[in-house]
Amino acid sequence: MKVIFGRFANYLEENVKKYIDVENLNINISNFSDGEIYVEGKDNIFNKEVLFIQTFPRYKINEALVEAFIVLDALRRGNPKKIYLVLPYFPYARQDRKINELDPISASLVAKLFETSGADVVITLDLHAPQIAGNFKIPCFEVSALNTFANYFKNKVKDDFVVVAPDAGAAKRARKFSKLLGDLPVVIIDKYRPKPNVSEVAAIFGDIEDKNCILIDDMIDTAGTITNAAKFLKEKGAKDIYICATHGVFSGKAKERIEGVLKENVVKEVVVTNSLPQEIKGLTVLDIMGELLKFFK
Repeated sequence: MKVIFGRFANYLEENVKKYIDVENLNINISNFSDGEIYVEGKDNIFNKEVLFIQTFPRYKINEALVEAFIVLDALRRGNPKKIYLVLPYFPYARQDRKINELDPISASLVAKLFETSGADVVITLDLHAPQIAGNFKIPCFEVSALNTFANYFKNKVKDDFVVVAPDAGAAKRARKFSKLLGDLPVVIIDKYRPKPNVSEVAAIFGDIEDKNCILIDDMIDTAGTITNAAKFLKEKGAKDIYICATHGVFSGKAKERIEGVLKENVVKEVVVTNSLPQEIKGLTVLDIMGELLKFFK
C-alpha cells in the first residue's frame, strides 16, 4: 500500500506512520500562477492499494476539497486496485437537509463528488449527521472518537462527575460517552438560536450543583454554544468543567472565547482531536489516527 497526504493533512504524517507501515507515494501537488491546482506523479500504482488522507481546516475548506477531487482523479487514472479515502473531518456535514425551498443538500453533493472523483472506500470520523454515510454508493465507514476520549478521562472521573450535552442534538452522544465512563449521570442543556451562529441557554435538565462536568459534542465552530453552556454551568454551581469535542473547527471568535474561559478558570480543560490542525494555546489535542486506521492494522 502507498499513502499520499493532501497538503492540508501533512501535519498527520508522523501520527499515521505510528500505526501503519506504508510508503509515501511520490506525487507533487502545486498551484499554477492563476491558482489552479496541479498534480504530478510518476510512480506506478497499477493494481496497488492507495491510501489518500485529506482534511479541511477553517477558511481553506473549498481549496482542500478541489485538491481532494483532483488528487483522486489523478490516482484513478493510474488504475490502482483500490483507493481508500480517509477524511478525519467531513466538510459540509452540517448542510445535510433542506429547510427552505431552494436550500442545497451540500453534504450529499460532496459525498457524490468524492465517489465520482475516484474513491472506492471512505473512512471518516464522527459525522455531524450519521445519515450522510447513506449518500455513498461505495462503502463508507464512520468511526467514533468516544473511546479515545473515554480512555483519556477514565483516570480523572470520580463519583461526582456528570456528562453534559450542550444541546438536545448532542444528547445521544452524551449518553454513549456516559456508558463508556461507567454510566455517569447525563445532563442536557436546552438552547435556542435567535440567529445563525448565536445561541442562548433556555434551561437545564439534570443536577450539576457541586458536580464536575464534561461537556461533550461532535464539533466546536465559533465556540459560542459551548462557552455559553460552560458559563451557565458555572453560574449554577458546577465545580470543574471540561469541554470535549471531536472536531475543533474554531472559526470566527472561537479563539478569543476558548482562551477566555480557560484564562478565567471557567473551564479547566478543552480537549479535541487532531482531525483538524490546531493553533489555540492551552488545548489538549488527542491523536485520533489510530481509530481511523484500525482497518489497516
